[in-house]
Amino acid sequence: MTGFGSGEREGFRVEIRSLNHRYLDITMRVPPELSGHETALRDILRKNFSRGKLDVHVAVSSNASDIRLDINHAALRSVYDALEKAKRELGMQGGPDMETLMNFKGLFIKEEITFDAGPLYEAFGDAVRELSEMRSREGEALALELSSMTSDLEAMNENVSSLSASYFDACKEKYVGRLKEL
Repeated sequence: MTGFGSGEREGFRVEIRSLNHRYLDITMRVPPELSGHETALRDILRKNFSRGKLDVHVAVSSNASDIRLDINHAALRSVYDALEKAKRELGMQGGPDMETLMNFKGLFIKEEITFDAGPLYEAFGDAVRELSEMRSREGEALALELSSMTSDLEAMNENVSSLSASYFDACKEKYVGRLKEL
């Protein structure tokens, strides 16, 4: 069944899109800081759906997580000194500026991001419920359509059956009449 579900709680945004598929195929895009929750989120989907191609997108706004950066002072001093030495050796003017230093990896230490995962699971549950309801509505509409088609086919079948009986009798009379003439 096709469908869409979304949920948003305290900075967490979850969107799930579903397409018809023979098996259950889950594609998840989650921020790196939420990768530890991916298995639990997949399990929730497996409990609620047995088939379909599910595309899941989870986003975190900046206010849902507390990002802290710190400077690796030893690495910063080492890079600065190396750039100063290269400048003197090459006879260049000026000195390394902050923009230059910011391009060096390892100078900034990103501390572990902390957040309350409860709203993530609530938003995910909202998206799953919305998707499930949409798929149910589509299933009900499809069942009504198939029921209508089945009724139409039964009526056509009865019409053909009634016509075929009288047609058989007419053909029989026609051939019997020809046989009599012969």
